[in-house]
Amino acid sequence: MSGMSGSHERPEKRGDVQTLRNVELTVYEAVAIIDKEGHSATIGDLTHATGYSEDTVRSALARLVGERHLRESDSGHVLGAHDWGL
Repeated sequence: MSGMSGSHERPEKRGDVQTLRNVELTVYEAVAIIDKEGHSATIGDLTHATGYSEDTVRSALARLVGERHLRESDSGHVLGAHDWGL
């Protein structure tokens, strides 16, 4: 039994969180805190919150967005779909 019925397609799968490096987890956590407050995280917000350089933050964001953990908004970055519960 496949568990799939009808014409509903599964959303694109996110990358495996266990493969994220510490820098990416730190950037993700910073975005999550800012997102929880109802704001999008800008590059400036994230360099300030994490202490990482702009290049390092941009690199982490690229991977996090690419693996669908985060998404870009008009004004920055916000959480993507997340169900990291076990």
